[in-house]
Amino acid sequence: MRRTAKIHALLLALSLTAARELAAQPASTAPAPAEGERPLPPPPPPSDEVAGTGFEPRFVLDTGRIPFRQPDPQRVGYDAHGELQLRLTVLSDLPLAPVPGVPGTSTLGQEFRAEYWLRATPRVTFGEKLAVIGQIDLRGFFAAE
Repeated sequence: MRRTAKIHALLLALSLTAARELAAQPASTAPAPAEGERPLPPPPPPSDEVAGTGFEPRFVLDTGRIPFRQPDPQRVGYDAHGELQLRLTVLSDLPLAPVPGVPGTSTLGQEFRAEYWLRATPRVTFGEKLAVIGQIDLRGFFAAE
């Protein structure tokens, strides 16, 4: 029994010594890698949310329109803004009921078309009190088959 008690006392002393050494090391210091092992990579960068570069709804909801200038109280002002859309539409060749006696009326024959849509918004301001705003749409085709 004495021999067993001595072994237990020796193991207890070794574990206390190891615990003291671990407690003496700073918490942020990682143990050195063993020879032949690769060191651990650095931690990843902070997330977009933490860094402040995360998703913002204004990126999606922003229309891209330039705001009108503030009116000058002493002058008459004029601004003209607008939007332009270009669309390409690909059509399927739909079979039609032919008109009796008229050849070539069983299909439309059109496979694509390109169209434009322009909306112009002029604005005239008279000081800060009065603004006249107009709007006009121009639509049409510029290519079709």
